[in-house]
Amino acid sequence: MKVHDNNLDDVWGSDNSEDDNQHQYDISKLKTIHNDRGYLDGITSSKETNLQDGFNAGFPNGSNLGYRVGKILGTLQSLSYILNNQETSGKESGFSQSVRQDLVDAQQELKINKVLIKSLFDNNLDLTENSHDILEKWESKIKTYTKYYNIDF
Repeated sequence: MKVHDNNLDDVWGSDNSEDDNQHQYDISKLKTIHNDRGYLDGITSSKETNLQDGFNAGFPNGSNLGYRVGKILGTLQSLSYILNNQETSGKESGFSQSVRQDLVDAQQELKINKVLIKSLFDNNLDLTENSHDILEKWESKIKTYTKYYNIDF
């Protein structure tokens, strides 16, 4: 039996060094768990804050690009529908094929992963000087069609 150095050792002390080792291991493991949890909580909190800030900064540009894409595709779909109905009466067959093909091409070229390309934006999430060539190409085609059909774009 171990002799205790102070009166509290008889209640809190241990006669077995294996118990002391297990106790040290448990405390070490608990510290590791709390450190890991604190680290993860900090990272998660930081990500949420930065993600929201990034969203707030980029939303105006993204929504503007989305609006432009929607306007292009909507105009092409409308023209395609109108020309398809006219084609049944024998009018505009060549031009309606061109519009339908442009609609298919635009749907491929204006997918979100092709419109929101990282290289088009600076560090502040603003469009770079060269603007957006793909959108300008399609807006130009739409202007040609709308001018031909005397439609406001």
